Amino acid sequence: MAPFGDPASIGPMMELDGKLGKSIEESQGLIINTAWPVGPLCLAQQPVSLPCHAKPAWMQWLDDKAAAGQAVLYVALGTLAAIPESQLKEVADGLERAGVNFIWAVRPENIALGPGFEEHTKGRGMVVRDWVDQLGILKHESVRGFLSHCGWNSVLESVAAGVPLAVWPMNADQPFNARFLVDELKIAIRVHTTDGTIRGLVTSEEVSRVVRCLMEGEEGAEVTRNMARLSAGAKEAMEEGGPSWKATKDMIDELCVKSLHGNLEGSEVAV
Repeated sequence: MAPFGDPASIGPMMELDGKLGKSIEESQGLIINTAWPVGPLCLAQQPVSLPCHAKPAWMQWLDDKAAAGQAVLYVALGTLAAIPESQLKEVADGLERAGVNFIWAVRPENIALGPGFEEHTKGRGMVVRDWVDQLGILKHESVRGFLSHCGWNSVLESVAAGVPLAVWPMNADQPFNARFLVDELKIAIRVHTTDGTIRGLVTSEEVSRVVRCLMEGEEGAEVTRNMARLSAGAKEAMEEGGPSWKATKDMIDELCVKSLHGNLEGSEVAV
């Protein structure tokens, strides 16, 4: 993708939309999350238990934090928006100022986060430049907060894991998601840009403020309680006989009925 906020990103986005449209057109059907409320399906994923020698370094690091009784903030700002290096340096400085434990999945791999950042935060911070199992991180017992771009997949995984959010919407549906999570569900704290737009700069002071608020403040405690209740409801929905199971059955029944009618249409039926 083109750099975040660059007008040149319009071309690549149109190309991506074209590929999505072609894929939909050539498929037999499209299932979207409006008619039947199924899920969150990420709760159906079975946890994978690995021996210590097979665990990635970031998972072992989280295990060590859990053993020490320390809470960790997970930071991931999405895969589509190419955030400028200058903005990422503000995030790095904000995390250093905040003084909390964090694990940060950084893209692209060769981005510079400021002189000495990783050395200054060594021990309480970990920067991961490879692929990570986001749901596995969110479900880890040490992870108590998520600084996110507020993409819907990340939101659902955070709810499934019961981890409250600090939301920083950047494009597409993310501003609507953020408003819903902050104002309606009250499971997130909003990150503010300097000019009030989603394309504006987020300063290191703002990153530090929001992170401390989420991980250590009273507002963070409140959104954590709200998230716990919502997460419990999500788990109940996915249990056998729960609303998600019933919605799935309704969907299958409806599709089977339509398929049966389609096969019988134009045929002679002997009685």
